[in-house]
Amino acid sequence: MTPDGKQMLKNFIQGGNDHD
Repeated sequence: MTPDGKQMLKNFIQGGNDHD
């Protein structure tokens, strides 16, 4: 997995509110 994808997945797991 690319670092970018891993960061996105991490944000999603933590809540992903910055994509709201």
